Amino acid sequence: MDDDDTNHGNDDDQGEIDEEEDAEEQGGEEGALANSAPVLPIHAVPNLDSLYGLREIGREALCWQLSSAKPGNGVEQIRDQSTDTYWQSDGVRQPHWIQVHFGRRVALSHVCLYLDYNLDESYTPKHLSIIVGMTTQDLTPAIYPINTLVELNEPVGWCVSSFDVGSAGLMVDSMSLTL
Repeated sequence: MDDDDTNHGNDDDQGEIDEEEDAEEQGGEEGALANSAPVLPIHAVPNLDSLYGLREIGREALCWQLSSAKPGNGVEQIRDQSTDTYWQSDGVRQPHWIQVHFGRRVALSHVCLYLDYNLDESYTPKHLSIIVGMTTQDLTPAIYPINTLVELNEPVGWCVSSFDVGSAGLMVDSMSLTL
């Protein structure tokens, strides 16, 4: 959450992206990946105090796109800084995703999502994938080693995904989260 804060929720979840955010069930290729890929568990924290000094950059994005959204539960609810509002996909297309596009290169060091399993367990993501790049055509995994499965186990609070990139952060123009 180095440069950007963003409230995103996937179907009753909230999120925050700093610097710039699962398939609901594993099956087929994803199931095979889950069995062979390294697993990175992410535990929810009640606040973002540990990220003191970082800057929220979601407001600098030119465009936020969602795989789908129910009326009244879209980008505005992701960005409104409230954990009481949320993004809710229409549930039809999977995987669900959030794409953020910037007009200039930005340094990204963390992505933070506010998730609440108790609010609606059936819509809370179980896994997370983050890809970044200079254009939507050159997006590559931001979590290493490549193919690491980011696991969210009934999260309630802020789920912080950090990138091991040193003090400079990842330099990107675009980011996509798959939930």
